[in-house]
Amino acid sequence: MKNFFDENLLLYSQSAVTIYNQVKDLPVIDYHCHLDQYKIRDNATFADIGELWLAGDHYKWRAMRMCGVEEHYITGSASYHDKFVKYATIFPQLVGNALYYWTQMELKLVFGINEPLCAESAEHIYEQANSKLKDISVLSLLKQFNVAYIATTDAPCDNLQAHGTYGNTKVAPTFRPDKLLTLADDELNLLSQTVGYQVETLDDFVKALEQGKGIRILHQDAWESVCSFIISQNNNIPRIKKIID
Repeated sequence: MKNFFDENLLLYSQSAVTIYNQVKDLPVIDYHCHLDQYKIRDNATFADIGELWLAGDHYKWRAMRMCGVEEHYITGSASYHDKFVKYATIFPQLVGNALYYWTQMELKLVFGINEPLCAESAEHIYEQANSKLKDISVLSLLKQFNVAYIATTDAPCDNLQAHGTYGNTKVAPTFRPDKLLTLADDELNLLSQTVGYQVETLDDFVKALEQGKGIRILHQDAWESVCSFIISQNNNIPRIKKIID
């Protein structure tokens, strides 16, 4: 019987093991993430695994909400200890979800903890992880996992000065215009200040968006990209394509 989260996790055949061993030491090129470029620049440290995991992870937040956890323990004023315990309590319900694998793999690879997270194990895992956090920083994690390139998630008006190369990792922006899709006055005013002219018409809006710096995974017209994003909120891919065509 295999051990819990052993070295061959998700590798169900010898071919899978062979292929994995051939690529596992390659550098990580991450074209989409929600890491904070300022924490990378400042080589931030964390004293509490509750803060590390739950201060800004909207995937964990969503899972907790779906499992009935009160908002007080998600984005509210509860302590990071209490938030961690609540996450651990609902965690066994996430079996089969990617979050389950991410969480257990982080416990194993970063903290050397190789046991299931649950309500019963929450307290001693919390203490054990926190004792190891004192020797961990953002850049040490990037080095551990051989991350060569990170693309952060940035709004069109975000300041990009914190992007650069830190250690062996290049940190670059991506263009994420979500905040502007509401066409709210405060966002349009901020856009006007950023580009240096008043955004009053649709042509002004498209021109301003085209000035946005950052990776664009698809070579797509800027206005078509914005429209596609709006449509995608309540549709599926075939229907989106039909609407655009």
